[in-house]
Amino acid sequence: MNSKTNNHQVRFALLLAVFCALVPFTVDMYLSSFPEIMKFFGTNASMVQASLTSALLGLSLGQIVIGPLSDVHGRRKPLLFSMILFFISSVGCAISPNVEVFIILRFIQGFSASAGLVIARAIVRDLYNGVELTKFFALLTTITSVTPLLSPLAGSAVISFTSWIGVFIVTGIVGIYLTIMTVWRVKETLPKTNRISSDFKILVKNYKTLLKDRRFMGYGLASGILFGGCFAYISGSPFIYQNI
Repeated sequence: MNSKTNNHQVRFALLLAVFCALVPFTVDMYLSSFPEIMKFFGTNASMVQASLTSALLGLSLGQIVIGPLSDVHGRRKPLLFSMILFFISSVGCAISPNVEVFIILRFIQGFSASAGLVIARAIVRDLYNGVELTKFFALLTTITSVTPLLSPLAGSAVISFTSWIGVFIVTGIVGIYLTIMTVWRVKETLPKTNRISSDFKILVKNYKTLLKDRRFMGYGLASGILFGGCFAYISGSPFIYQNI
């Protein structure tokens, strides 16, 4: 019985890790195709780089919006809706008629992908505490740390067989898979008795409390500066290396 329980926990942990990995795959997988996207749309490097900025903005805003929504409406419904939206936006990116539409769809893709990260972590907090909680968070952190290294390689492998469009077809397939897994494997982990009020004033008050916390703002600012420099390099390097 214990063996079955442990196997179930491992499978569930891996599924949550895939949800978390959706964010770095969404952001990084298409990086090596920047020059090809620029030629396809007949645009300049700045517009293609704007699609990365757009996805990051969607990712940031998505966590702010979807996190509180999952506290109000439960984990499963927001996650399911987001995975469906992720699939639709991924396919939309693949068939975009111009770069402007592509940038908008990248924002939606980043917004919906953020649900995988924020809700997976919330589910872990709902189900576990103490040592088990620490182990699960360690696993999710490890996955999200390694995935940014692997996703550009995966994108390059896809492009070697197809084109930049193939990258978004692959992310669309991942979106279908995670939608099915949400329906089949993810159960509601936040009982109605534990959900918070949908009062907008309470949400604003909570964010004000965070923004006034010097320790939180200090860590947030340091992290933002670090990732800002990282993504400045990431967005420009494909154009440089592929022209050497």
